[in-house]
Amino acid sequence: MVTQIIGLAFMIGTLGVFAAMGYYAIKILRTLRGGILQNGWRYIAIAAFPFILGQLFLLGGAGQALANLGIAQFNIALGSILETVAGLFLVIGFRAQYSAWNPKGLESSVPNGTSLVRWQQESKS
Repeated sequence: MVTQIIGLAFMIGTLGVFAAMGYYAIKILRTLRGGILQNGWRYIAIAAFPFILGQLFLLGGAGQALANLGIAQFNIALGSILETVAGLFLVIGFRAQYSAWNPKGLESSVPNGTSLVRWQQESKS
């Protein structure tokens, strides 16, 4: 009985975390429009959705596997595929963030091909 209550509390907490992830992913997608960091954060925020769906399918598949239901294999396979897609979006987003913060990436984002130092001095004045 106690383990069932703890399990239910854990499941409710997990759903709350998933809801928060989705909420902030949408806020990031709506907020970041343009700029150097937009590209990376867009991919990272998009990765939240297949991650959430993949986790839900994996959780459902694991529970059904314990009950020996046939759909469990489908849920586990689909959840694994969605988790892989989420990981791919994360890698693309992390790479875009690295490129944005890398000094060579910063120089390529400066307008009109001027040097980064000159562009910073012109923007201050």
